[in-house]
Amino acid sequence: HRARNRKVPGWDLTFRAPKSVSILWGLGEPEVAGVVADAHDAAVDRALAYMEEVAAFTRTGRNGIHRVQADGFIAAGFRHRTSRDRDPLLHTHVLVANTVRTADGRWRTIDATALYDHARTAGYLYQAHLRNELTERLGVAWTPTHDGLADIAGIDEELIDLFSKRREQIELTMAEWGLTSAKAAQVSTLETRAAKLVSPEQTSDQQARWRSEALTIGVDSADLAMVMADHQVPSIDADETIALFDRLSSSSGLTETYSTFDRRDVLRRLIDELPAAVPVDVIESLASRYLQRSEVVAVGWEERTGTSFSTIELMDLEQDLVWLISDGVGAGRAVAQSGALASAFDARPSVSPEQAHVVTEMCSSGRSVDVLVAAAGTGKTFSLDAAREAWQRSSYRVIGCALAASAAHELEAGSGIPSSTIAKLSLDLERDRQWLDRRTVLVIDEAGMVGTRTLAPLLQAAVASGAKVVLVGDPKQLPEIKTGGVLASLERRHPILTLTENRRQQDTIEREALDQLRSGDVERAMRSLREHGHVVTAPNAEAVRDGMVGDWFRHRNDGRTSLMMARRNADVDDLNRRARRLVAAAGELSGDPMIVAGRPFQVGDAVVCTRNDHPNDVRNGTVGEITAIDHRTTAVTIATEEGERILGADYLAEGWMRHGYAVTVHKAQGRTCDHGLLLASDDLHREMGYVGLSRGRESNRIYVVSTEPADELERHGRHEERADPYDLVVESLHKSAAKELAIDHSEPEEIDDGADIGL
Repeated sequence: HRARNRKVPGWDLTFRAPKSVSILWGLGEPEVAGVVADAHDAAVDRALAYMEEVAAFTRTGRNGIHRVQADGFIAAGFRHRTSRDRDPLLHTHVLVANTVRTADGRWRTIDATALYDHARTAGYLYQAHLRNELTERLGVAWTPTHDGLADIAGIDEELIDLFSKRREQIELTMAEWGLTSAKAAQVSTLETRAAKLVSPEQTSDQQARWRSEALTIGVDSADLAMVMADHQVPSIDADETIALFDRLSSSSGLTETYSTFDRRDVLRRLIDELPAAVPVDVIESLASRYLQRSEVVAVGWEERTGTSFSTIELMDLEQDLVWLISDGVGAGRAVAQSGALASAFDARPSVSPEQAHVVTEMCSSGRSVDVLVAAAGTGKTFSLDAAREAWQRSSYRVIGCALAASAAHELEAGSGIPSSTIAKLSLDLERDRQWLDRRTVLVIDEAGMVGTRTLAPLLQAAVASGAKVVLVGDPKQLPEIKTGGVLASLERRHPILTLTENRRQQDTIEREALDQLRSGDVERAMRSLREHGHVVTAPNAEAVRDGMVGDWFRHRNDGRTSLMMARRNADVDDLNRRARRLVAAAGELSGDPMIVAGRPFQVGDAVVCTRNDHPNDVRNGTVGEITAIDHRTTAVTIATEEGERILGADYLAEGWMRHGYAVTVHKAQGRTCDHGLLLASDDLHREMGYVGLSRGRESNRIYVVSTEPADELERHGRHEERADPYDLVVESLHKSAAKELAIDHSEPEEIDDGADIGL
């Protein structure tokens, strides 16, 4: 581990009170300030005790093969009162020396991976203990806890903003870089640090200045005193505990998004779920009790994070799916006639040997479930079109479904297979279980995005009916939002069909780089793309986005299809505003604008629909161009590939029509264009980067802020003391968001470390 091998003198664990607590400390009366400071110190001590229990390790043996518990840390805490912009900010830097003592009396360096693994949970525990102390000693109440944080109830948001100048400065720097992650915040914090005052203010002078600032928005010390009442530390009775544990074990609990969890996840979830001031001892006791529940099962142990768990409900579901598919070998389902296959191939002379093999296997295997893993641009729907014809010529009915309406539409348009959403098909099956039979083939597209709890009942119903199922997708593209990992597990466990030959990208360099990115060789892929002009850089986010939109507009004027993509909706909205300004300036928009959910629309605007409207034949993902606006009835007519569609007042009022010059990467999966343009961000994981960089036939480019020009890097190398947002994007692309089944639980990917740890 790089975190273990790096020779560093120590680590800075920083514990920061919420801004509302710092305000109460900084503007409150001296006795109140003393109580707040004592509570903060106690919370730091409690968090450090946790870290010493779970993270005080070293390494012994050749190459550090053995992990050994140490006695504890050597550390020094330094409490600070202000931010560098002189706002009240109660925080403590705990400097942990890079040396620990083992049972044999020897001093060794720290295995720092444990520090990073447990830092977030320690931060939650610090906040929880602080809340408990302040409620017990000052009687304050709290806002709802979210991500471990809560503020003192009654301290106005305007006051918090007034004393958050440093945070505003950091956010401005992050906006300039176009980044949002915690790592970017850490880097921008270092980049924007002002020099400390040579002569710090006296405490009394600080308090006078802060109180004067608060008066500018009408807040005085009497207002602050009102937040201190007689609120009590809450208790949790037996019924509340059972209800809480049931929620944790439910499909919307700890396994809603991932199939496994560990004690850290339980602690953090309890802190968010329980009343804000519950004692940490109670929280830790509840965590231990929950992990001993009969429905909670240990599924493995990892040196870094300890025992991992899942629930019996989810594991039974996963195992049933695996058995269901294993039992389907040799079932003799949907075997196409050889003549039908030959006719399908004769009608498609461009079919490749790889595609022909896949189609032949699907139509001849007889398995109840076939799995097709198709990389981006390999002709998936073209192959499915050939299989559809072979099955139909053999008197089988072929139907398809996908999680999103837009994906179902793409499947139907590309393969000729009548398709609907999984939700609609599941509803049809609930009404009539006989709807599927032995003469039916069901194709489930984008199966890698379908969560386990959604896929399982559909697959079980289809196989029980005698139908053949074809799961199609790619575990290296966008993962499930809910807990999943089925497709990846089947890829490891069972014979599968694969399409790997990229037939979309015309550029050999792009094809090779995409293969490298897909396999996880991120550095090599990004280096190749940058060297060959597929990485477009500029010194700030404004220039990056203007350049991206300018390229899009140029492609558009050249008559080429071009797709702008971003990970976040906020970035998509920004790109849409910039693109629309260019379109308007070119005179392509006409008529009086209609304001819909705060956005202006005119005839000529490109739009995308973000919700299904079945009565009007509109699906989530429908794209079109506005051809008419009826201001009297508040209705919009759009031209789509399938014809005109009318969006009524109710649909528009919900804000479900948006500008369509740019889209999220999620909406782009499955689409193909001439030129793909991807806006980089530091939360762009590997699968999302692969999807975003594989949409274009003629070219694909990623647009990223870089504060160091490429030629400077080639001549002199990276300046280690300078942060470059480009590096954070590349680091993010190293991270995989792929999910796995609990029954396949294995060692997680290693993480890199930073210079500090902020809690």
